[in-house]
Amino acid sequence: MQDAVQPHDSRNLGPTERCWGRAAPAGASTAELPAPLSGAALLVHRICDQATEFLIYAMVVFSPWAFGATQDWAIGVMNTGGYILGMLLLFKILSRRITGCRPERWERPQWSFFTSAMLVCMMAVLGYCAVSGLNWRAAFTEETLQFQYRDPITWLPHSYNRAATWSIFWGYLALACDFWAIRDWLLTKAPEELGQDVASRSAVAIPRRLQRLLWVLGINGALLALEGFSQRALGSSKLLWIIEPRINKSPEAQFGPYAYRSNAAQYMLLLWPLILGFWWMLGGAGPARWARFRHYLLPCVLVMAMVPLASLSRGGAMIGSASILVAIFVVLRFGAQKQGALIWGVSALLAAGLLMGAFVEWELLSPRFEKLPLDSGRREIWQNTWKIAKDFPLYGTGPGTFDAVYFLYRPAQKDSWAAQAHNDWLEFLVTFGIGGCALLYFGLGLVLVSPLVEKRVTVPRVFFWLVYLGLANCLLFAAVDFPLQIYSLMFLFVLLCAVLTCVSRRRHA
Repeated sequence: MQDAVQPHDSRNLGPTERCWGRAAPAGASTAELPAPLSGAALLVHRICDQATEFLIYAMVVFSPWAFGATQDWAIGVMNTGGYILGMLLLFKILSRRITGCRPERWERPQWSFFTSAMLVCMMAVLGYCAVSGLNWRAAFTEETLQFQYRDPITWLPHSYNRAATWSIFWGYLALACDFWAIRDWLLTKAPEELGQDVASRSAVAIPRRLQRLLWVLGINGALLALEGFSQRALGSSKLLWIIEPRINKSPEAQFGPYAYRSNAAQYMLLLWPLILGFWWMLGGAGPARWARFRHYLLPCVLVMAMVPLASLSRGGAMIGSASILVAIFVVLRFGAQKQGALIWGVSALLAAGLLMGAFVEWELLSPRFEKLPLDSGRREIWQNTWKIAKDFPLYGTGPGTFDAVYFLYRPAQKDSWAAQAHNDWLEFLVTFGIGGCALLYFGLGLVLVSPLVEKRVTVPRVFFWLVYLGLANCLLFAAVDFPLQIYSLMFLFVLLCAVLTCVSRRRHA
């Protein structure tokens, strides 16, 4: 448990201290700064902080509704949003440097080993992509299906599709900006929270910003699920009743704004455990502002948990069913101090989601498990992909180059040309190689381990493990599909990682 920060009397503080809630450190007194400069820096920080919050909400809502952010225009909007978040974070950091003051935060220390290691690892991944793009081995022209070759520096990472690798670099740069901007915003205390401790023995102090973000995610996810059910019930083949996709034209192959039903299932598998954990956390938050409305989250969880089964995705049905069972176990195992009726009520709700999801589309879902082959042709793609991995073991073919290189590894010209490996773990091995994958997996490991050892916002174990469950659902689905190649899913995955690095495990639920 962290030491409580003593409340402040804002009447006895200067304007700078009132803004940050903490006096300037020794040797950096704000009295040494010209008043106009200090005041302007504080105003810039406040504006940037508010703009960051608004932009995060806008991106949360926009990314799935823009057809899953699978089109170039939607990806461009999301990348631009990420760059703006990065610039806002930079302005806030400069404002803190100019004033010499720091805002109160929900972590101690404010810059730890794990934070530094995550930053270094993220910079290394971006550097790996940039070197691959600069040291390109080939440029692929899709119109003519031809490669233009050149001699690279062979002992450095290189790419067999220069344009695709640079596209990955700019996308990952935007996602890195998203991660650090969201994390900084969540860990900075809102003005009304100055002096509060991270938790007490009787109740959890949930940061206001985290509450608002999770409310937006929960309501938006429920609306997505309801829109998908409505579209399926009416038999519309147009996404959002607007456009018909180029592929997957039948209503059964789509769900909501996603042209590929599995992507919708993957989005909900990431999201609903987080919202269930949020509902549970609000129950222990005492007189929290939004705690009295927390039961409105349960219908949201129910409709979202139904989507993986009702989407008609076989992988979604199996992983969705397993995740509901795991969530019931988590509630029963780590919610032991709650009332028994509440625990069994939540378990019954999740079981109802499992049964209702299967019942809604069982007539169409059951024949899909009888259809052969069960792998839908993935085995052949995996065999061809494994050949690429063996030919380029160390550095791979370059980030984003899978579809161009796979074109050369088809056994015959009449064979299908796969744009994804339908196995993200294998695709990352092919495109990043062993060296790049080591950086990616080490960075992911830091994120997953960080809340176990760092002191930040203490949360109930139910919330803690349900966030892990959402991430595990995505990583498990990545073994048979491509969730980490879809921008809206990657953005939500990064957002969950940012949330995870802002919390710490609490001993009592």
